[in-house]
Amino acid sequence: MMKNLLLICLVLMSSACFTTRKATGDSITMNIAFGSCNDVKNPNLLWDDIIANRPTQWIWLGDNIYGNEKNLTVFQTNYAKLLADTGYRRLQQTMAVDGIWDDGDYGPNNGGADYIYKDSTKKMFLDFIQVPANDPRRTRGGVYYSKILQNKGLQVKLIFLDTRYFRDPLIYQQDSIVPNPTGDMLGSDQWRWLEQELKNNTADVTVVASGIQVLATGHRFEKWSNFPASKEKLFRLLKQYPAKKMFFISGDRHIGEIAETTIEGIAHPVIDITSSSLTNPWSKPRPETNVLRKGTLVYPVNFGLIQISKTNNNTSVALSLRGNGNNVFESVEF
Repeated sequence: MMKNLLLICLVLMSSACFTTRKATGDSITMNIAFGSCNDVKNPNLLWDDIIANRPTQWIWLGDNIYGNEKNLTVFQTNYAKLLADTGYRRLQQTMAVDGIWDDGDYGPNNGGADYIYKDSTKKMFLDFIQVPANDPRRTRGGVYYSKILQNKGLQVKLIFLDTRYFRDPLIYQQDSIVPNPTGDMLGSDQWRWLEQELKNNTADVTVVASGIQVLATGHRFEKWSNFPASKEKLFRLLKQYPAKKMFFISGDRHIGEIAETTIEGIAHPVIDITSSSLTNPWSKPRPETNVLRKGTLVYPVNFGLIQISKTNNNTSVALSLRGNGNNVFESVEF
């Protein structure tokens, strides 16, 4: 009898140990979707594909609608039209919504700090994404913000940068934007805030959202490289306060692409995944140089998908650009 009892105990202990090992090996996952450049005059074919991926969060990256800098009622009309869209209403019902703006919903094309109605368009934008009255974005300049997403032992930090409200003037040569060597992108208040956000960051994954591209250097349009001092300062902060895993998401360009580089002091590749446009891509494909691009330019309508998985202490990130029918155009993992 004693031997049988001992055998039963050993079997139960073995089974319990096996169950524990299996549980610790289970993956915790989170999906996040994002996109930009949504013209309400054109049909959005992607809402059902976005929803099908079951994201926790939708992130607007700007040009969420297109207004008219001289007639602010156009902003209100277009926001109302988007909010009444059946597909977008389904999205709102199935996931959280947050984000930033770009020039289309900020005001003038390529607009910066000197736009005189920016506080009016700011209020309309915050109303559109249903920001509460006590949210800090309601009382300070700009729409920069951070947010923590949590799923059990997986923590993701979203950092939304405002590259419009405080931005210094652009410098043009003919029809090209060229570097403004002393110009600033974020403004002193936002820089101080960003440093604290990075300094106190313990998240498994950090997503930095920028309306315009961060890594690109070659094209003649808006990008962080037009403000080299600000870009250098941004990278310096990232090196000073390294995140466990971090990458950029961006919009603006009406094409999609994935760029990748290495930055000394950051252990993993630094990626900028650009998703644009949800409704109105380039009318005709054309070549564009980007020495940091992985894969090819994405010309059709597209959205971005972030798939995060954590097993024990190992976290993996899969990024993809997807189109109508959930077709994957480009992807990268790290």
